[in-house]
Amino acid sequence: MQVKNMKAKPTIEKTAKDAKVRGWTDGKFDVHRERRVCERFSSNLQARLFYGNLIYTGKVTNISMSGMFICTKVKFPVSAEFLIVVLLDERTAKIPIKVKRTIKQEDDYSSELSGLGVELLKAPRNYLDYVGSRNPI
Repeated sequence: MQVKNMKAKPTIEKTAKDAKVRGWTDGKFDVHRERRVCERFSSNLQARLFYGNLIYTGKVTNISMSGMFICTKVKFPVSAEFLIVVLLDERTAKIPIKVKRTIKQEDDYSSELSGLGVELLKAPRNYLDYVGSRNPI
């Protein structure tokens, strides 16, 4: 009788902490779990988006230390990086961003549900101070 050289499949051991971070609990993925790292705060801030050599307008509807959602009628490509300027209580913050997701409301493109979820590449101090002074959603 010959013994075949069978390679065992590698197993990945996950700790409970790793599982919770990735959304897994009791062997099932929790799709309703909040996956954001930072707490969100509602806002109503005017924004200018500088993409290429054009300037677009938008309204920031929620903010966090690491990202924001910007309502806009313009659809930007995912992973695009550009500069935005946000008006914070009569001060401005220039923030480099990266588009993480886009949402287009099917029936009304001007809806507050249409826009961009963005990651802040380097948030300035005045923006971080502003977010720190807000109340959670």
